[in-house]
Order: sequence, then C-alpha cells, then structure tokens
Amino acid sequence: MPTESQISKLLMDITRRTIEGGLEWEMAMMPPPLKRGTSDIIDDYFETMYKNQKIAVYERKYRAYDGEHDESYWTSDAHLAIIQDSGAVWETSADSARIWALLKLARDSATGIDSVFEDLLRKDE
Repeated sequence: MPTESQISKLLMDITRRTIEGGLEWEMAMMPPPLKRGTSDIIDDYFETMYKNQKIAVYERKYRAYDGEHDESYWTSDAHLAIIQDSGAVWETSADSARIWALLKLARDSATGIDSVFEDLLRKDE
C-alpha cells in the first residue's frame, strides 16, 4: 500500500504536469465497478494518461448520517484512482485538499475553459 508521502509526491507531480500543460484531462464514463453496490452520485469523472497508467480524479457525493441530530445529509469527497480495464486498481481520498485542487485543474483542462475565457476577453480586432 502506498505511503502518505508517495501519494503526496504523486499528486504534486500530476498537478505540476497538468499546470504546465503536459497532461490533458478528458471527461469520461466512470467504470461501473467503482460505483457498483452504492447509491453514490458521481457527476464529474476525469481521466488522463500518466506514465502509461490511466489516472482518474472524481467527486463522489454520498449521504452521511449525523447521529447527534438523527438526520442524514449530503457530503462529498474528491478521489484519485489508478484505473485498469476492470476498474480501479487503487483509489484514495486522502490528502483531500490536493485532490480537490487537482479535480478543479482536471475539470478546467477537460472543458477548455481557459481558452473560452481568452476568446471572450479578446479585444475585437
């Protein structure tokens, strides 16, 4: 099992390469085994190839229970996963702040929002 240090290094490298434009993300369909047996909601799921491995980052929304107030509520986690044909080989939501930041970068990369804004803000010539 990877250590926290290894996960942190992997996240930093993937994030750095994404910022530098070395990794392009695309919105994809989540492999069914990742969601099977749950009522979780996955709206945003993005993949990229990193060193010949398919890497995914996604937001998992789910119901949690507050025993003190005897009620359930919606919450979410950002996840990082290594994917193979059969589904996730490994996934984590540890180091959540960095995964949320990577999720935002992946979303921006997949949607091309930077170029949309550049086009919108370009002065008419």
